[in-house]
Formats: sequence, structure tokens, C-alpha cells
Amino acid sequence: MRAVIQRVREASVTVDGDVVGRIGPGIVALVGITHDDTAAQAAKLADKVWNLRIFDDPHGVMNRSAADEGLEVLVVSQFTLYGDTRKGRRPGYSDAARPEFAEPLVDAVVDELRALGAVVETGRFRTEMAVALVCCEWQRETQFGIGARCPHDVEDPKAAPWPQRRRDSAEQSRLVGHIHSDVDHGGGIKRSIRSVEHCDITNLKARIALHARHQRQAFGGIHELRLQVDPH
Repeated sequence: MRAVIQRVREASVTVDGDVVGRIGPGIVALVGITHDDTAAQAAKLADKVWNLRIFDDPHGVMNRSAADEGLEVLVVSQFTLYGDTRKGRRPGYSDAARPEFAEPLVDAVVDELRALGAVVETGRFRTEMAVALVCCEWQRETQFGIGARCPHDVEDPKAAPWPQRRRDSAEQSRLVGHIHSDVDHGGGIKRSIRSVEHCDITNLKARIALHARHQRQAFGGIHELRLQVDPH
């Protein structure tokens, strides 16, 4: 089970010209399901979406969650999150679950979010959905999106032998990439790139927030900030 989580100022889903879901400030979660996902993973993903601290506190540090702020959530199914681009130029989607299997699990994510106290809007399965997002105001807020994944061992994380668990944990907690920020300093857009090679994921949000704060202090505003994770 995978999700791309985007914080937004507003978002909507339209099907055949009709708006079927709309939220104000909050989170858009694009959710992808694979063949062996379970309801336990759906519950864990919902908890992650609702409690992930990706919103700024009064000091400009990403230390607040949608739950803390009482924000809304828009959940949209997205089978392309399981697109496989390792071979050729045409993505393969054999890892994506069929709609009849995926729909109940996406509904389980929605139900769990509502049980946690979230106001949730949704898209509509087996339709052509047009999703509209307003991510940030020009030069006032940082655009932010992040991926989340619920591994298949979520029901029994202690099942693997201890050395293997330590090895898996170390591999999953590190990444290689760069933080890109585009800032307007009065004479045009200037790009800054900061390496996060071998960055511990548990410290990633703090590093992004620190980078954003430095850019704001230096130039007065950020046009866009994004994290690029390099394959390794």
C-alpha cells in the first residue's frame, strides 16, 4: 500500500463535470493498492496520513499534523503509484490491484480516517477523475509533498529474524537525494540545491524545515521547495 501525501490550501475532484469531493486547507492523499494489501495496512496508513507532522508550528518548524490543526483530507485512489518503469519506456501496472480488490481497502482507509476524527472527502472508483490542487500562495508558503508506504509485514513486524530486522530497518531509514528550492530574490528565480545523501528519514522533516527557514531569511520567500530522491 502506497500513498502520496500533498498538503494543500484547497482541492477538489470532478467527475463528468460534477464536483464529487472538495476540501479547504488540509491534505490530499493519493492511495495505491497492491495485490496482498490488508485492512491492517489500511488502518496504519490512515493513522500515518492523519498524524504525519508536515505543517508548520508558530516557529516555522514542521511539527504539526492534520490532526493537530483539525484539517480536512481528500482521499483519491491512484493505481499508477504501482507503475513499474524498470524496463522499457512504457510503465507496467501488474503490481496494481484490480478495482474490485482495491476499492474496499481504499474505503477502509477512509473509514479509519473518519474514526480518527478527520473530515474526509473522496473521489469515485472506476471513473475518469479530474483532481485540482492549490498547493501554496506565491512566495508565502512552501509547497510540500511526501510519499508514504505501509510494508507487507505491518501485522507482525517481529516475524523476521533479529539480524534481518536490523538490516531492513537500516536500509529503509536512509535515502539519497537533494532538496531543491526556487526562491525569488527580486531579480528573478534562483535555485538552491542541498544534498541529503544518506539522510536519516526520521530527521528529514527537520532538515527540510531548516533549509526552508534559511532560504526565507536570505531571500524573503520561496517559490517552490521539493525533495528529489535518487534511485540507489
